[in-house]
Amino acid sequence: MVISLVVGMGRDLALLLTLCSLALAQGNNAKCGAPSIPPMLDPEDRIYGGYSAVPGSWPWQAGVYTHRYQHFCGGALINDRYIVTAAHCVWSRMSTSVRVHLGAYARRALDNTEVIYKVEEVCAHLNYKPSKRNSSDIAIIKLRDPVTFTRTISPVCLPSHREELPLGSKYYVTGWGSTTRGKFIEKSRELKQAITEELPQNESACSMMMPELLCGTHDYGSSCFGDSGGPLVHRKNGIWTLYGLVTSGPYTCGDASDYPLIFARISHYMDNFIAPYMDPKTPRKEIWRICTIT
Repeated sequence: MVISLVVGMGRDLALLLTLCSLALAQGNNAKCGAPSIPPMLDPEDRIYGGYSAVPGSWPWQAGVYTHRYQHFCGGALINDRYIVTAAHCVWSRMSTSVRVHLGAYARRALDNTEVIYKVEEVCAHLNYKPSKRNSSDIAIIKLRDPVTFTRTISPVCLPSHREELPLGSKYYVTGWGSTTRGKFIEKSRELKQAITEELPQNESACSMMMPELLCGTHDYGSSCFGDSGGPLVHRKNGIWTLYGLVTSGPYTCGDASDYPLIFARISHYMDNFIAPYMDPKTPRKEIWRICTIT
């Protein structure tokens, strides 16, 4: 991970060193953003009516479940102890009631590559408010035990602080999303993948978006319910980096409206949320200043 921060002395320098150490430790004997099983990429992909992913080809994909094995959101593995997801997925749930499934492909069956992890705690961004749509909609799940990396379980790379890609860049989003149109939808039984493209802020549908959000094309419902918290990734020089988490989209799955897909922009939260929470040297009182802990 390349750090492109303009730093001064004191706190900024310490923050830079923290991000560098996280980047070095992120893989923990597994190279981030480098699937052992390459995904099959198709520019026509959409989660709604789209294509099934190659099993194991998105090894950072997490399924967020209740302790009763009910899937409710997606997430992304960023190192051997942490998952990022949408705050609205976990904000009102006790950590003891949440399970994280890694290495999964089928949603309704336990794959032989699948491992289930209990959760130590959930850190939802302190500024997240359910009444404010898309506001600081990001959370970090800390697992109780370290993840053992395999061919089908490995982390995605993180961007540098404020890193952005040029408009028109292609991203992939993955999840167990809808396979039917309408408000009453059936989730996919297997992991699917879709492609999206960032829209400029001056687009009418994106003009009111905050800078911490990434506004993407939805192509008549590229991503639907069940994909919340799921990863938005981009590949450069063969390495996949996490740039967003699914926050919201058209209310009706498959809707042809102009309402775009909305993603929490990961780079916006690197230095003031993700890095401090993951740093074991951060005092607990500082954690309480950035998190709602469950």
